Amino acid sequence: SSLFRANTESSDGKRQTGAPSHPYRPFPLKEGGSDDEHFSPDTTDGSDSRTKRVRRKMTFLTCMAGTGGFLFGYDTGIVSGALLPIGRRFDLSKDQKEWVVSCTILAAFLSSLFGGSLNNYFGRRKAILIASFTFTLGALLLGFAQNYGALIAGRVVLGIGIGIASLTTPIYIAEVSKPSMRGMLVTVNGLLVCAGQFIAGIVAGIFEMVDPDNGWRA
Repeated sequence: SSLFRANTESSDGKRQTGAPSHPYRPFPLKEGGSDDEHFSPDTTDGSDSRTKRVRRKMTFLTCMAGTGGFLFGYDTGIVSGALLPIGRRFDLSKDQKEWVVSCTILAAFLSSLFGGSLNNYFGRRKAILIASFTFTLGALLLGFAQNYGALIAGRVVLGIGIGIASLTTPIYIAEVSKPSMRGMLVTVNGLLVCAGQFIAGIVAGIFEMVDPDNGWRA
């Protein structure tokens, strides 16, 4: 469509028609304009209420998508506190404990290899939903695990969710953010990863005191 072609006028008054100078910019910017002014949905009417509404929506989306980062940190951090009661409950050897810890990271690495194709096929939002479903399934498997095999299966499923979420969440946050807020909002994901690891240590300590035998299931 001609609406999505960049029309510029040279200094001698001749009209030039060509591809946009920026892949996401259907029209050339106004003289002296910035990317933020062009992309921002809240500058079309100059309304302060619209600006606040857009900011609230972007913040909400960031927090919801950032739960993937939180679960990433929580699931990688909780095992450090849960490994001792798990070892007592299932009488695990040193090699088995190593696999309980490392299988999640291995599964996350392998799932991240096809995470890009998953994002391209289903889109960012559906990929995040798939990761959320995977997290839930892994948590249920671990919560009801009665043997070493079920324990490994739950940890592997969690690793798959971690790999998908860690790849998808930053991309989604960057795409829904306006340029002036993009750096700040993407940083929230990394902050939530650290918060998840911190809270995992606290939760593991609390349940070790409350229920030393089965507290790790929570």
